[in-house]
Amino acid sequence: MAEAPDFVHLRVHSHYSLLTAPVEVGDLVKAAAADGQKAIALTDNGNLFGAVELFKACKEAQIKPILGQASWLAGRTMAEPAGPDNPTYDLTLLATSTQGFENLRKLSGEAWLRGFSYRPRIDLDLLSRHREGLIALSGAMSAQIPQALQQQDLAGARAAAGRLRDVFGPDNFFLEVAETNYEPQHKVTAGLRRLGTELGIPCVATNDVHYLKPDDWLAQDIMLCIRNGKTVADQDRFRMGSRELFFKSRAQMAAAFADWPEVLQQTVAIAERCNVKIEFGVYHLPVFQPDTGESPDEFFVRRCREGAIARYGELTAAIQARLDYEIGVIKKLGFVSYFLIVQDFISVAKSMGIPVGPGRGSAAGSLVAYSLQITDVDPLQYALLFERFLNPSACRCPTSTSTSAATGAKR
Repeated sequence: MAEAPDFVHLRVHSHYSLLTAPVEVGDLVKAAAADGQKAIALTDNGNLFGAVELFKACKEAQIKPILGQASWLAGRTMAEPAGPDNPTYDLTLLATSTQGFENLRKLSGEAWLRGFSYRPRIDLDLLSRHREGLIALSGAMSAQIPQALQQQDLAGARAAAGRLRDVFGPDNFFLEVAETNYEPQHKVTAGLRRLGTELGIPCVATNDVHYLKPDDWLAQDIMLCIRNGKTVADQDRFRMGSRELFFKSRAQMAAAFADWPEVLQQTVAIAERCNVKIEFGVYHLPVFQPDTGESPDEFFVRRCREGAIARYGELTAAIQARLDYEIGVIKKLGFVSYFLIVQDFISVAKSMGIPVGPGRGSAAGSLVAYSLQITDVDPLQYALLFERFLNPSACRCPTSTSTSAATGAKR
């Protein structure tokens, strides 16, 4: 028997797709490696929670990790609530580079912070600003193009495909097809095949993986009941249309697309383009950018001194020496932005009447934390040691990456 052709799963959900998929990341990676697959994507719903876990597991299994996300796209704008006039659609995004992974993080963060309406949503305007290093697949059955095809709206399907191709470019947008023994899916795949030929948009095969083995559909079904507050016996509840959303082997995918091997080859071509690097062994801290025009270090030192004066009044030589020592250690270890960010959200919490404790553990030994009102325990009064909190001889200096500066850590 001839060996099955190469294939890479590009749409895969794990238990980080909360109450939607029961399979763990490590088990998915093991299944891919055991089947001789050279890469695997992780595209959880609206989040990147499993990205680092996937990266490490793939490195151990010696296969390539593809970092992605099944995003929710607002039909009109993420600034407005979801509803009949502003529906929510599915869209698969894959990072091809470290810049692409950064953009995925930005999109995910904006979706939760600014676009949440039932689900964390993005829109085409946000996508157009953060498209670099991303490949888009048209999505599963709840995506805009499949939805239009199910409604016999060919003009709408063409228009939606054209918009996405315009946003990502002709080399970075693909029509996502699947064969999961579900009649509506079969009709959509046939429609996508015709649409791809008509518009010159390549198609790529996926299986919308939600569980590992065929029999695991029942575990997912029960999980969906828990999510929706329904019982298995409820005939009107939501359920998946297919029981084949498992991690299919290369041979099973080849059988599903026996007359269309190009869509399997396309998965390998896309996988070869995805080369995200994540550096381990260092800290990746957001960079706090003061709106005063000062550098983070200058702003930090000034706020520490002002805070110490507010706490103690006149600064004695002992207080000044302790403050200077702690500031020096914090700067050396690269934790300036960390302190400023923590101080910022605690200050905002207090201003909103949200209860904040006086501090706990070794952090209470920091005079800087006390001066910045992160804690309310005077370390000098109780002779608390700063070194229990930050010890320069036991810490590795972190890297504060500019790539995280765009998280919006400002004051």
